[in-house]
Amino acid sequence: MKLVSIAAIAAAVLLAGCVTAPASNTADAKIDITRFRAVNVAPIQFAAEALGALPNDERVALESDLLTALKDGIAPSLLTDEPSPSVVRIELTVTELNASSPAVNLLTTALLFVPFDAGGVAFEARFYDGESRQPFARTTYRHTSTPLEIKGSFRRYGHATRALHDWAEEITSGLGATTREKM
Repeated sequence: MKLVSIAAIAAAVLLAGCVTAPASNTADAKIDITRFRAVNVAPIQFAAEALGALPNDERVALESDLLTALKDGIAPSLLTDEPSPSVVRIELTVTELNASSPAVNLLTTALLFVPFDAGGVAFEARFYDGESRQPFARTTYRHTSTPLEIKGSFRRYGHATRALHDWAEEITSGLGATTREKM
């Protein structure tokens, strides 16, 4: 019983120090893309400082995982591969990437019931009107996981892929509703 009490106190102390700021978006106002009928997602780009010493094969796999997560966050009926005047094109550049350790998270979850190794991502998104070369809006987004976020804790970049998926759902949620109303 004494061991359980000590573990609970240790968990509370560690949790107090591990709680991080919630996701942040630096856009002044919500970006309105409701005038568009579809979304075109450009391949994910990485800022040089975000990659660190990531081997090329791991970078390519991560690029694919992040793009898939981004597209999965958008309703399939809204995705298109063709840029056109009624399509918003989203280009995303990852500026910071923080991996978590699945092994550490498995251990801390087994012992203290919460994963402690946080992961996250920061990126800049640019929005283009159809085939335009100049963005009509930009935003930056940062997400750092907390010990209470179990989903994504057991993959090296699980929190980053989850953050992109959730961001895509949020940014395109109004677009789906507007498109359905026009039908």
